[in-house]
Amino acid sequence: MTAFRSRSIVWRLAVAFAAVSLMSFAAVAAYVYAAILDDYAQRDADDLRNKAAFVRRVIEDAGVAGKINAAADRLRDVVLSHHGLALVLQDAEGRQLFGVPDRDMPPIAFSGEARDGDRVETHLVRDGAGERRYRALRGRLLTPEGEIRYVLVLDLADEAAMVRQHLVSILAAAAIGLAVSVALGLLVVRANLKPLRAIAAAARTVSASNLAVDLPTAGMPRELQQLGEAFNAMLASLRGSFARLAEFSGDLAHELRTPVGNLIGLAQVTLAKPRSAEEYRLVLESSVEECERLSRMVADMLFLVRMDRPTEPLRRTEFELAAEVRHVVQFFEPLLEDRRLSVSVSGAGTVNADRDLVRRAIGNLVSNAVRHTPDGGRIEISVRARGGRIECAVRNPGAWIPQEHLPRIFDRFHCVDPSRAGAGAGLGLAMVKSIAEAHGGRVSAASEPGRQTEFVLELPAGPTPEEHAG
Repeated sequence: MTAFRSRSIVWRLAVAFAAVSLMSFAAVAAYVYAAILDDYAQRDADDLRNKAAFVRRVIEDAGVAGKINAAADRLRDVVLSHHGLALVLQDAEGRQLFGVPDRDMPPIAFSGEARDGDRVETHLVRDGAGERRYRALRGRLLTPEGEIRYVLVLDLADEAAMVRQHLVSILAAAAIGLAVSVALGLLVVRANLKPLRAIAAAARTVSASNLAVDLPTAGMPRELQQLGEAFNAMLASLRGSFARLAEFSGDLAHELRTPVGNLIGLAQVTLAKPRSAEEYRLVLESSVEECERLSRMVADMLFLVRMDRPTEPLRRTEFELAAEVRHVVQFFEPLLEDRRLSVSVSGAGTVNADRDLVRRAIGNLVSNAVRHTPDGGRIEISVRARGGRIECAVRNPGAWIPQEHLPRIFDRFHCVDPSRAGAGAGLGLAMVKSIAEAHGGRVSAASEPGRQTEFVLELPAGPTPEEHAG
């Protein structure tokens, strides 16, 4: 079975087509052969009945058994005109009155009982020469001198030879038809699998340096067209992934270059001449700040990698999202007081999620809102249920985000402009997106001039209190 599955599609289709063709031709051959046999049997029966009718007329014309010999020539002519036919006339006691041919009479002619009607029977006789088949018709006729019985026997030897020739012809035609059908089937299969070979050839040309491959799907069969479209979609996805990877690598190098460059420049300036202890302390403090920035960036990158390729399942629990938002906001109170910012939290909703990850996502959204809200502004956070999900919307006033940046606002290291980037590395919103998608949710952003900027985090809802009670 394994060997069959490992064969090519052409080979498997050829075997299947050959099996179907074989069964079809076998069924047709069997039907034709049975029809030929039935036709021969029907013709034999009609001939025997016609001969029997003639024999009855001759006997009726003769009148009595003694005068039958006078009609012998008529009987002999009609019997001998049909190859393999024999006729026997007997009286009521079974004594033979007449027989044609005169010798080599088949034994079936002297067995069996006479009967009225024209029923034709087929008999198989075994003797020293082998098996022979006969068809016999028995009858009787009442004359003034008594009953006369007649038996017409047809030897089927010649007919059997002709049937065998028909069978050989049928089998030969079926074999030729089978061979032609399989050959044509192979040609048709190979012709229709050309698009698959085109897909395989295109796949062999794909590499990291050559992703600009698109299959022409027009004219393909519907099933292969779907495969071609899926292949093109996969390549388009790969091109997008490689483009994002290249862009991400460039952004990562740029983000790392700045703190590393700062560290190297600061160290070189410090080592250019002797410094006091206070100066060395200031240099070390600046170096520590840059190292901490690098450490946070590396930690965030490792977090994103873990979210993209999780090795452990999420530790889901059910908790009240609005209460968690208020808990997160408390960590920002010193900064809120320093900048005279206010935060309002409204609504309620129970989610089924990883509490630590959700807390981190909300913290990033609140931090982003605080960073871009003017001093004295107000940040609004609302929690609401919608369509089996819980939405956490964070709205803040401030500079609006241009529409062309909204589709990429959650990409790693993407910054709308340096003034909005601040001291961050552009990974906070990317982390929110990864956390949302890991839970089967999503995050979106909306911003228009003169209106608030809104970020909406969607998470799967937990059971309601009524469901808990049930």
